[in-house]
Amino acid sequence: MINVRTAPITDPLVSVVVPTYRHARFIAKCLDSILMQQCDFEWELIIGEDGSDDGTKEICMRYAEEHPERIRLMHRDRRDVIKIRGKATGRANVVKLYQEARGRYVALCEGDDLWTDPLKLQRQVALLESDPNCAGCYHNSSVVDDAGALVKAQWRDALPARLELSELPAPQSPFHTTSFVFRRYPWLKRMPSLFLRTAVGDLALFALVAGEGTLRCVSGSMSSYRMHGAGITAATLHHGTRFHIERMRLWMYLDRHFPGRIRDATSRVCGWHWNKIMEHTSGRQRLSALWELFIDVPMWFVVRPRTSVYLLRSVLPR
Repeated sequence: MINVRTAPITDPLVSVVVPTYRHARFIAKCLDSILMQQCDFEWELIIGEDGSDDGTKEICMRYAEEHPERIRLMHRDRRDVIKIRGKATGRANVVKLYQEARGRYVALCEGDDLWTDPLKLQRQVALLESDPNCAGCYHNSSVVDDAGALVKAQWRDALPARLELSELPAPQSPFHTTSFVFRRYPWLKRMPSLFLRTAVGDLALFALVAGEGTLRCVSGSMSSYRMHGAGITAATLHHGTRFHIERMRLWMYLDRHFPGRIRDATSRVCGWHWNKIMEHTSGRQRLSALWELFIDVPMWFVVRPRTSVYLLRSVLPR
Protein backbone atom coordinates (compact mmCIF):
# COMPACT_ATOMS: atom_id res chain seq x y z
CA MET A 1 0.00 0.00 0.00
CA ILE A 2 1.32 3.47 -0.89
CA ASN A 3 0.69 6.17 1.66
CA VAL A 4 -0.71 9.37 0.14
CA ARG A 5 -0.55 12.58 2.13
CA THR A 6 -0.14 16.31 1.52
CA ALA A 7 1.14 17.46 4.94
CA PRO A 8 4.83 17.09 5.81
CA ILE A 9 5.73 13.83 7.55
CA THR A 10 6.65 14.45 11.18
CA ASP A 11 6.67 10.89 12.55
CA PRO A 12 8.48 8.69 10.00
CA LEU A 13 9.33 5.10 10.80
CA VAL A 14 12.26 5.28 8.36
CA SER A 15 14.61 8.07 7.34
CA VAL A 16 16.19 7.55 3.93
CA VAL A 17 19.36 9.62 3.65
CA VAL A 18 20.88 10.60 0.30
CA PRO A 19 24.25 12.38 0.31
CA THR A 20 24.98 13.88 -3.09
CA TYR A 21 27.74 15.93 -4.71
CA ARG A 22 28.17 16.56 -8.42
CA HIS A 23 25.70 13.82 -9.34
CA ALA A 24 23.71 15.78 -11.93
CA ARG A 25 23.77 12.85 -14.36
CA PHE A 26 22.45 10.39 -11.77
CA ILE A 27 20.53 12.08 -8.96
CA ALA A 28 17.10 12.08 -10.66
CA LYS A 29 17.21 8.31 -11.21
CA CYS A 30 18.38 7.84 -7.63
CA LEU A 31 15.51 9.90 -6.20
CA ASP A 32 12.93 8.29 -8.51
CA SER A 33 14.06 4.84 -7.36
CA ILE A 34 13.49 5.83 -3.74
CA LEU A 35 10.19 7.61 -4.33
CA MET A 36 8.80 4.45 -5.98
CA GLN A 37 8.93 2.59 -2.65
CA GLN A 38 5.65 0.95 -1.65
CA CYS A 39 5.31 0.96 2.13
CA ASP A 40 2.54 0.63 4.70
CA PHE A 41 4.37 3.00 7.06
CA GLU A 42 5.51 6.61 6.99
CA TRP A 43 9.01 7.42 5.76
CA GLU A 44 10.98 10.55 4.92
CA LEU A 45 13.69 11.31 2.38
CA ILE A 46 16.52 13.60 3.50
CA ILE A 47 18.85 14.87 0.77
CA GLY A 48 22.21 16.33 1.71
CA GLU A 49 23.37 18.48 -1.23
CA ASP A 50 27.06 19.18 -0.63
CA GLY A 51 27.59 22.38 -2.62
CA SER A 52 27.57 20.99 -6.17
CA ASP A 53 28.30 23.27 -9.12
CA ASP A 54 27.08 20.97 -11.91
CA GLY A 55 23.29 21.32 -11.62
CA THR A 56 22.76 18.72 -8.88
CA LYS A 57 21.50 21.37 -6.46
CA GLU A 58 18.87 22.60 -8.89
CA ILE A 59 17.60 19.07 -9.56
CA CYS A 60 17.34 18.38 -5.83
CA MET A 61 15.47 21.66 -5.30
CA ARG A 62 12.96 20.70 -7.98
CA TYR A 63 12.31 17.32 -6.36
CA ALA A 64 11.94 18.93 -2.95
CA GLU A 65 9.39 21.39 -4.37
CA GLU A 66 7.46 18.58 -6.07
CA HIS A 67 7.43 16.36 -2.95
CA PRO A 68 7.27 18.71 0.06
CA GLU A 69 5.45 16.08 2.13
CA ARG A 70 8.26 13.57 1.66
CA ILE A 71 11.57 15.37 1.05
CA ARG A 72 13.72 17.50 3.31
CA LEU A 73 16.62 19.11 1.45
CA MET A 74 19.78 20.12 3.35
CA HIS A 75 22.22 22.48 1.64
CA ARG A 76 25.88 22.24 2.56
CA ASP A 77 28.75 24.65 1.96
CA ARG A 78 32.05 23.39 0.53
CA ARG A 79 33.88 25.40 3.15
CA ASP A 80 32.58 22.93 5.75
CA VAL A 81 34.00 19.75 4.19
CA ILE A 82 36.04 17.37 6.31
CA LYS A 83 39.43 16.51 4.83
CA ILE A 84 40.94 13.09 5.48
CA ARG A 85 44.65 12.72 4.74
CA GLY A 86 44.42 16.06 2.94
CA LYS A 87 41.57 14.96 0.64
CA ALA A 88 38.13 16.61 0.70
CA THR A 89 35.35 14.14 1.58
CA GLY A 90 31.60 14.10 1.99
CA ARG A 91 31.85 12.96 5.60
CA ALA A 92 30.48 16.19 7.13
CA ASN A 93 27.46 15.93 4.84
CA VAL A 94 26.78 12.32 5.85
CA VAL A 95 27.15 13.05 9.56
CA LYS A 96 24.65 15.91 9.30
CA LEU A 97 22.17 13.63 7.55
CA TYR A 98 22.41 11.06 10.35
CA GLN A 99 21.83 13.81 12.88
CA GLU A 100 18.73 14.98 11.02
CA ALA A 101 17.19 11.50 10.75
CA ARG A 102 13.99 11.14 12.79
CA GLY A 103 12.96 7.59 11.95
CA ARG A 104 13.38 4.50 14.06
CA TYR A 105 15.42 3.14 11.15
CA VAL A 106 17.87 4.70 8.69
CA ALA A 107 18.34 3.63 5.06
CA LEU A 108 21.17 4.72 2.76
CA CYS A 109 21.55 5.54 -0.92
CA GLU A 110 24.24 7.81 -2.31
CA GLY A 111 23.19 10.14 -5.09
CA ASP A 112 24.91 8.22 -7.89
CA ASP A 113 23.42 4.85 -6.88
CA LEU A 114 19.83 3.60 -6.99
CA TRP A 115 17.32 1.13 -5.58
CA THR A 116 15.75 -1.40 -7.93
CA ASP A 117 12.86 -2.99 -6.00
CA PRO A 118 9.76 -1.04 -4.86
CA LEU A 119 9.39 -3.38 -1.87
CA LYS A 120 12.95 -2.97 -0.61
CA LEU A 121 12.11 -0.79 2.38
CA GLN A 122 8.98 -2.76 3.22
CA ARG A 123 10.86 -6.06 3.35
CA GLN A 124 13.82 -4.80 5.31
CA VAL A 125 11.76 -2.92 7.88
CA ALA A 126 9.55 -5.98 8.35
CA LEU A 127 12.64 -7.99 9.29
CA LEU A 128 13.89 -5.35 11.71
CA GLU A 129 10.47 -5.03 13.32
CA SER A 130 10.24 -8.80 13.80
CA ASP A 131 13.68 -9.24 15.40
CA PRO A 132 14.70 -6.84 18.20
CA ASN A 133 18.19 -8.40 18.26
CA CYS A 134 18.79 -7.43 14.64
CA ALA A 135 20.74 -4.16 14.50
CA GLY A 136 20.67 -3.83 10.73
CA CYS A 137 20.00 -5.75 7.54
CA TYR A 138 21.41 -5.92 4.03
CA HIS A 139 20.89 -7.62 0.65
CA ASN A 140 22.81 -8.15 -2.55
CA SER A 141 23.25 -5.45 -5.17
CA SER A 142 24.07 -5.27 -8.84
CA VAL A 143 26.75 -3.14 -10.46
CA VAL A 144 25.95 -0.76 -13.34
CA ASP A 145 28.07 1.66 -15.35
CA ASP A 146 27.59 5.41 -15.73
CA ALA A 147 25.00 4.81 -18.46
CA GLY A 148 23.04 2.33 -16.32
CA ALA A 149 24.12 -0.76 -18.25
CA LEU A 150 24.58 -3.90 -16.18
CA VAL A 151 28.21 -4.68 -15.36
CA LYS A 152 27.68 -7.39 -12.78
CA ALA A 153 24.45 -9.02 -11.64
CA GLN A 154 25.63 -9.44 -8.06
CA TRP A 155 28.07 -7.24 -6.19
CA ARG A 156 28.99 -10.26 -4.04
CA ASP A 157 28.51 -13.83 -5.28
CA ALA A 158 27.01 -14.94 -1.97
CA LEU A 159 26.07 -13.17 1.24
CA PRO A 160 26.02 -14.76 4.69
CA ALA A 161 22.61 -15.06 6.34
CA ARG A 162 23.96 -13.35 9.46
CA LEU A 163 26.99 -11.32 10.41
CA GLU A 164 28.42 -10.62 13.84
CA LEU A 165 30.91 -7.88 14.66
CA SER A 166 33.79 -10.36 14.89
CA GLU A 167 33.13 -11.49 11.30
CA LEU A 168 33.34 -8.04 9.71
CA PRO A 169 37.14 -7.63 9.66
CA ALA A 170 37.86 -9.08 6.21
CA PRO A 171 39.64 -8.06 3.01
CA GLN A 172 36.34 -7.10 1.33
CA SER A 173 33.29 -5.16 2.42
CA PRO A 174 30.53 -7.72 3.11
CA PHE A 175 27.72 -5.86 1.27
CA HIS A 176 27.09 -2.55 -0.45
CA THR A 177 25.99 0.63 1.31
CA THR A 178 22.82 0.92 -0.82
CA SER A 179 21.52 -2.26 0.78
CA PHE A 180 21.90 -1.23 4.41
CA VAL A 181 18.97 -0.38 6.70
CA PHE A 182 19.72 -0.10 10.41
CA ARG A 183 18.36 1.09 13.73
CA ARG A 184 18.90 4.72 14.62
CA TYR A 185 21.13 4.48 17.67
CA PRO A 186 21.79 7.49 19.95
CA TRP A 187 25.45 7.72 18.89
CA LEU A 188 24.34 8.81 15.41
CA LYS A 189 23.72 12.24 16.92
CA ARG A 190 27.39 12.43 17.82
CA MET A 191 29.37 10.02 15.71
CA PRO A 192 32.47 8.41 17.27
CA SER A 193 35.62 10.31 16.32
CA LEU A 194 36.92 7.36 14.29
CA PHE A 195 34.12 7.95 11.78
CA LEU A 196 35.50 11.43 11.10
CA ARG A 197 39.07 10.15 10.72
CA THR A 198 38.75 7.00 8.62
CA ALA A 199 38.70 7.06 4.83
CA VAL A 200 36.44 3.98 4.85
CA GLY A 201 33.13 5.36 6.10
CA ASP A 202 30.88 2.53 4.96
CA LEU A 203 32.80 -0.22 6.75
CA ALA A 204 33.11 1.96 9.85
CA LEU A 205 29.33 2.37 9.94
CA PHE A 206 28.67 -1.34 9.40
CA ALA A 207 30.97 -2.20 12.30
CA LEU A 208 29.54 0.43 14.63
CA VAL A 209 26.03 -0.91 14.00
CA ALA A 210 27.19 -4.54 14.32
CA GLY A 211 28.57 -3.59 17.71
CA GLU A 212 24.94 -3.23 18.80
CA GLY A 213 23.64 -6.58 17.53
CA THR A 214 23.42 -9.07 14.67
CA LEU A 215 23.24 -8.01 11.02
CA ARG A 216 20.89 -10.12 8.88
CA CYS A 217 20.48 -10.72 5.16
CA VAL A 218 17.32 -10.20 3.12
CA SER A 219 17.17 -12.35 -0.01
CA GLY A 220 17.45 -10.92 -3.50
CA SER A 221 19.20 -8.02 -5.17
CA MET A 222 17.36 -4.74 -4.59
CA SER A 223 19.82 -1.96 -5.39
CA SER A 224 22.56 -0.98 -7.83
CA TYR A 225 26.00 0.43 -7.22
CA ARG A 226 27.00 2.74 -10.05
CA MET A 227 30.64 2.37 -11.06
CA HIS A 228 32.02 5.49 -12.75
CA GLY A 229 35.20 7.53 -12.88
CA ALA A 230 34.04 10.24 -10.47
CA GLY A 231 32.75 7.93 -7.76
CA ILE A 232 34.10 7.69 -4.22
CA THR A 233 36.03 4.49 -4.91
CA ALA A 234 37.86 6.25 -7.74
CA ALA A 235 39.54 8.59 -5.22
CA THR A 236 43.22 8.19 -4.43
CA LEU A 237 42.47 7.08 -0.85
CA HIS A 238 40.89 3.93 -2.26
CA HIS A 239 43.59 2.72 -4.64
CA GLY A 240 46.93 0.99 -4.53
CA THR A 241 49.04 0.94 -1.39
CA ARG A 242 46.95 3.75 0.11
CA PHE A 243 43.87 1.52 -0.05
CA HIS A 244 45.55 -1.10 2.14
CA ILE A 245 46.98 1.46 4.57
CA GLU A 246 43.55 3.01 5.07
CA ARG A 247 41.92 -0.39 5.62
CA MET A 248 44.54 -1.24 8.24
CA ARG A 249 43.99 2.11 9.91
CA LEU A 250 40.22 1.53 10.01
CA TRP A 251 40.51 -1.84 11.74
CA MET A 252 43.06 -0.45 14.18
CA TYR A 253 40.60 2.33 15.06
CA LEU A 254 37.77 -0.18 15.50
CA ASP A 255 39.92 -2.52 17.58
CA ARG A 256 40.46 0.39 19.96
CA HIS A 257 36.74 1.28 19.87
CA PHE A 258 35.71 -2.30 20.73
CA PRO A 259 38.46 -3.33 23.18
CA GLY A 260 38.97 -7.09 23.14
CA ARG A 261 35.97 -7.86 20.92
CA ILE A 262 37.72 -8.08 17.53
CA ARG A 263 41.40 -8.29 18.49
CA ASP A 264 42.25 -11.55 16.71
CA ALA A 265 40.15 -10.66 13.66
CA THR A 266 41.78 -7.26 13.23
CA SER A 267 45.25 -8.81 13.55
CA ARG A 268 44.43 -11.24 10.74
CA VAL A 269 42.94 -8.67 8.38
CA CYS A 270 45.75 -6.17 9.00
CA GLY A 271 48.25 -8.95 8.25
CA TRP A 272 46.46 -9.66 4.97
CA HIS A 273 46.60 -6.00 3.93
CA TRP A 274 50.25 -5.71 4.96
CA ASN A 275 51.16 -8.68 2.79
CA LYS A 276 49.52 -6.88 -0.13
CA ILE A 277 51.53 -3.76 0.65
CA MET A 278 54.74 -5.81 0.66
CA GLU A 279 54.05 -7.07 -2.88
CA HIS A 280 54.39 -3.63 -4.47
CA THR A 281 56.56 -1.48 -2.20
CA SER A 282 60.17 -0.98 -1.25
CA GLY A 283 61.50 -1.24 2.28
CA ARG A 284 61.55 2.56 2.53
CA GLN A 285 57.90 2.80 1.47
CA ARG A 286 56.90 0.11 3.95
CA LEU A 287 58.76 1.89 6.72
CA SER A 288 56.90 5.11 5.89
CA ALA A 289 53.54 3.30 5.98
CA LEU A 290 54.36 1.54 9.23
CA TRP A 291 55.48 4.75 10.89
CA GLU A 292 52.31 6.53 9.73
CA LEU A 293 50.13 3.85 11.34
CA PHE A 294 52.20 3.65 14.51
CA ILE A 295 52.01 7.40 15.09
CA ASP A 296 48.22 7.30 14.63
CA VAL A 297 47.35 4.14 16.60
CA PRO A 298 50.39 3.26 18.77
CA MET A 299 48.54 1.06 21.27
CA TRP A 300 47.53 -1.38 18.53
CA PHE A 301 51.22 -2.20 18.13
CA VAL A 302 52.06 -2.09 21.85
CA VAL A 303 49.57 -4.85 22.72
CA ARG A 304 50.81 -7.03 19.82
CA PRO A 305 54.57 -7.35 20.30
CA ARG A 306 54.93 -10.39 18.03
CA THR A 307 52.99 -8.73 15.22
CA SER A 308 54.96 -5.53 15.67
CA VAL A 309 58.27 -7.40 15.42
CA TYR A 310 57.08 -9.16 12.25
CA LEU A 311 56.04 -5.84 10.68
CA LEU A 312 59.29 -4.18 11.65
CA ARG A 313 61.37 -7.02 10.19
CA SER A 314 59.47 -6.73 6.92
CA VAL A 315 60.81 -3.22 6.37
CA LEU A 316 64.45 -4.04 7.08
CA PRO A 317 66.91 -4.82 4.25
CA ARG A 318 67.42 -8.53 3.62
